[in-house]
Amino acid sequence: MILRCRTSRRRPALPRRRYPHTASRPNLMAGSYDGEWLAAVVTGFGLTEVAVLPASVSGTVWVRASALVEQQPVELRVGLSVDFPAELPVVRLHPWDALGVQPHITAGKGTVCYQDNEGLLLDQDQPEGLVSWALEHALAELAKGVRGENRTDFTEEFEASWLALPSKVVLHNVADVPQQACELNVIWRTNSEAYVAADANQVLSFLQFDRLGKYTMQQAIFLPLPAGSYIEPPRPDQAFWTAAELRQWLAPGLNLLSAKERRALLEGRHQHGIIVVSLPRPSQGVALFALRYQSTTDDHPLLPGIDAKLWPLQLLRLERSYLVPRGGGQNTLVGKRILLIGCGAVGGRLAHDLVQSGVLDLTLVDDDLHASDNTFRHVLGYPRKGFVAKVTALRDELRMKYPYVQVTSVKSTIQSAYRAGKITWNDYDLVIAATGNPTIELWLNAQLHQPGIRVAALFTWLEAYGIGGHALLTHVGQPGCLRCLYTDPDASQLLNRAAFAQAGQKFSMSLAGCSARHTPYGSLDATRTAELAARLALRSLVGREHDAPLLSWKGDPTDFLAAGFHLAPRYQASEEQLFRNRYLYVAPTCPVCGSNVPAND
Repeated sequence: MILRCRTSRRRPALPRRRYPHTASRPNLMAGSYDGEWLAAVVTGFGLTEVAVLPASVSGTVWVRASALVEQQPVELRVGLSVDFPAELPVVRLHPWDALGVQPHITAGKGTVCYQDNEGLLLDQDQPEGLVSWALEHALAELAKGVRGENRTDFTEEFEASWLALPSKVVLHNVADVPQQACELNVIWRTNSEAYVAADANQVLSFLQFDRLGKYTMQQAIFLPLPAGSYIEPPRPDQAFWTAAELRQWLAPGLNLLSAKERRALLEGRHQHGIIVVSLPRPSQGVALFALRYQSTTDDHPLLPGIDAKLWPLQLLRLERSYLVPRGGGQNTLVGKRILLIGCGAVGGRLAHDLVQSGVLDLTLVDDDLHASDNTFRHVLGYPRKGFVAKVTALRDELRMKYPYVQVTSVKSTIQSAYRAGKITWNDYDLVIAATGNPTIELWLNAQLHQPGIRVAALFTWLEAYGIGGHALLTHVGQPGCLRCLYTDPDASQLLNRAAFAQAGQKFSMSLAGCSARHTPYGSLDATRTAELAARLALRSLVGREHDAPLLSWKGDPTDFLAAGFHLAPRYQASEEQLFRNRYLYVAPTCPVCGSNVPAND
């Protein structure tokens, strides 16, 4: 097997090969393969006129060889870096355009991109086979280019090709890609800092500023091309497009415009300006590119017969609809609003998890201060100076790290914020409580099950010494809520039936007096609980969980037991059993949601 892959997609096994012309096999370690060894392997593969070339400054070993691609003689350069066989061999076409301009050949150097390295595992025990495999696939890719079979890959990799063009100006695109031709704005904060946006507010949303300060604004034309459009990237070693060539490539988009739309979009423009184009990729998404022009008249170069000088511009993709899914988030969550109550070790991590998943509108409620003794457990780490409100510090950190996020902080208890009218339950898509205070959360649970409330609620908490964590989702008007866990006809007091710790034990600890009392658990325990809660929250927000599950994870009880504490019977259940029974906690006699339980339950 030459290649193995960590992903689920299987590649066919390649036969082991022996090459009679190879030199003696060197030690299997990086940097031990010289030019003579590589020349012998390349000769054994079947290439001709093989010659060793001087090694590069970086230590890469090179050989030159002749090959036939679709009956056309070409010269290849094959190289092994000092990290081979932990890296694939480099195969280059010399000169790079010997077979015409093709996809997957870098302009100038001629490096053939014959394999995507993402998730690739190389069999380092077969160095000869790796060289052979590389040559086979590189030659196959070149043959596809000669036959025109990979022509559409120009569109697939258009942005990468555009980046190879000489340009000193970089535009930061923060405008979500429109579906129709329209006007956009280029907002220049300095001569070297410019943003493509619908308006200045979009730039503010990205930069997380309250105001931009002094800036200039320039209008730009945005033109989307229809699916199936084809553009051959300009060659970096030749003159850039003429205005006539530009109109030819953009004709599919221009032809979709009515005469009235063309006049409104193109006529009456300045002598110079910017054009932004979206090109649909065959797989998914679009490629974006931009250019600037200076016409010989006051007319736009997309109008027939107008001559203009054109320059390529680099466009950095920073729009929300690109960044969120690129990081694994979901654009469908962007409009969701979440109220997060409790910004401690669990809540702080939960806020980050939600934002990174695509939830960009958070309201944080907490009245606690972030002190230095919480440094190694809280996601905020060491505070900047003295005591600082957790909601304020967490808000500032989220705004600093993530563009577009809208965070409102309320330094208050949830009861006080509710009484003061700062919080209205139905303003949110989900309320999450991570306070660690069951008394407050039972009050909240009752509030959110009042008539007229439409918001779902999620409660999450972590047990002492990290023996487990929990997350419970509840919906008004449906059976299953936090109060169900404390409803037991056989108990004389309120006891949490989900707990892994036996009731009646005190877990708070103090290392320096009453002011430093805390429940012992670590940051890894908080992280695991936050993940459990975040995944359940996302399932609720996207409509994949309509019921009221109780989810739990179990941790190692060694430290818990060593401290003299006792486990509850529920801890003996396996995690599979806990998940299978996630809906069975519902109490028919619950004073909050019991009336919603069907009679036969």
